[in-house]
Amino acid sequence: MSLSRKKKVRSQPFRHGGQWDCTTPFSQPTNMYRLVVSTVLVAVCAEFLVDSIDGMVDGSGISETFVGLILLPIVGNAAEVLPWF
Repeated sequence: MSLSRKKKVRSQPFRHGGQWDCTTPFSQPTNMYRLVVSTVLVAVCAEFLVDSIDGMVDGSGISETFVGLILLPIVGNAAEVLPWF
């Protein structure tokens, strides 16, 4: 099922006329701005996630070790797994 949805990849996606084409449609300041904004958003989301662990551990019978070793990696990799479904 997932193999049928796999996207085709060109063998040389950035090679045009014998030279590598490394240009982007955005300028370097725009790319840096996007990088900084996305880094701040990820940091804020991670802070909320870490702050919510204490409340979840106190309100349930789940140990903090289980949350750190099992649940956090699953949640962290969910963004990579979900596009395949």
